[in-house]
Amino acid sequence: MNTFTTDDTSRSQPRRIVRILRAAIFGAAVVATAVALFYAEENWRGERAWAVHVKAMAALGEHLDQESFLPAPVPDDQNFAKTPVLDALAYQPKSPAAELVKKLRSIIFSPGPNDSWSQGQPVDWQNCLAGLPAEVRSESLVSGLSPAAQVLAILKPLEPVMAELRAAARARSLGQFRSNLTPGDPFSGLNIDGMFGLSRLLGIYVAAELAEGRTEQAFEDTLVLHRLVAAIGADGGTLLELLVYEAICNGSEMQIFWEGWRDARWAPAQYEAMQSRFGAWDGPVAYNRALRRERAFVNRIFSGSKSSVPWADLGVHQSRRFPFMPSGWWRQNLITYNLAMQQALANGFDETPPRFRSAEVARLTERTKEMQASSSPFLWLAAIGMTNHGKLVSDFAGKANLMPMAGVVCALERYKSERGEYPETLEALVPKFAATLPTDIYMGQPFRYRRTADGQFQLYSVGPDEKDDSGVKGDDWAWPARLGENRR
Repeated sequence: MNTFTTDDTSRSQPRRIVRILRAAIFGAAVVATAVALFYAEENWRGERAWAVHVKAMAALGEHLDQESFLPAPVPDDQNFAKTPVLDALAYQPKSPAAELVKKLRSIIFSPGPNDSWSQGQPVDWQNCLAGLPAEVRSESLVSGLSPAAQVLAILKPLEPVMAELRAAARARSLGQFRSNLTPGDPFSGLNIDGMFGLSRLLGIYVAAELAEGRTEQAFEDTLVLHRLVAAIGADGGTLLELLVYEAICNGSEMQIFWEGWRDARWAPAQYEAMQSRFGAWDGPVAYNRALRRERAFVNRIFSGSKSSVPWADLGVHQSRRFPFMPSGWWRQNLITYNLAMQQALANGFDETPPRFRSAEVARLTERTKEMQASSSPFLWLAAIGMTNHGKLVSDFAGKANLMPMAGVVCALERYKSERGEYPETLEALVPKFAATLPTDIYMGQPFRYRRTADGQFQLYSVGPDEKDDSGVKGDDWAWPARLGENRR
């Protein structure tokens, strides 16, 4: 008799698999729902926190949107930046003007006006010629000409550009390039390299004119350089534009002014005009304004979206977790970034009177280091955005002193031209030769000054340590003396 047995195990195996699959699917659904709810809640929390933050900042009088920082448009016929050759150079890197500047910069690159004046050094024209490529040196150098005259000969192709810019500088008193904050503007940005290259060539050109005794022409061409840098630093730019503006003003423009002062070339009327130019710039106000624009620019670029975040700037542990971050967390990143920028505004420069808050900046630098070391996903953008801020603002503070100090020098020379000697005190300049006395950024007080035994003067800043070391010790910085002067 045959007997058939039933294998209960074999029959129940598919059922167990089905139950396991059902449980797995159910578990996955539960997990997916929980994850979805988590992301939805975090995104909602981020959006809500952002809305609250914007209102809180508005209550402080702070604006986070780029529209609040768009400058009023300048009519084209009054806008120096709309000079055809300059407009092409600014936005068309392959234009003939841009190629000309690039070519001339490849010939005369490192020598020329920069900031050697701050060390009391004029342009070394012989060294400038020594740095020329061999083929240019053999083709361009003419015996019998001075080194500065030979540099002008090499820069002769720049003269049509100079003629156009001179006419525009006389006729167009305003200057404004397109703002990189403009919503929907497709252009990638101002050709900063081209602008800086042009400014360097202008600086070399004008300094060579001055060295050749063409003082009136050199003074007129300083207006071209001034119009250019004023347009770069006009309302609408961010920190990059401000730093380029500062570099040109305290480099090429100040080198030319100092050399003309050193050689007693400028006339009283020219000193008065340059004093007005120097006095029109307020470093602390400009920096705070640029910082606010920078914040608005970052808010627009990131706008709460993870897709625009520069992954390359994230640390290793950050970039690994970044893809899993809720978008609401990026809103939280924007909030911490904005708060860090607000702290930078509060602890960087006082505007009235102008003063650099060095101790507060040092503490902000330490806070930035803490953010960079933190693993919190809410601090990533702030850590990136505030990198090197302490060094940046500290360097800027030192440069912000130079133009106000040059304005005092202009007033002193005007006083001497009329009275025959320098004043005993700076207060004697007010109000005829200066409406007010510019202040040392480190003290919020007028610069230190004394008339020296040889009939000259010493003008200096006490420096970041805020200690008066008579302009000769510590980190005091004195206006560079004329050659042969005895300041002791």
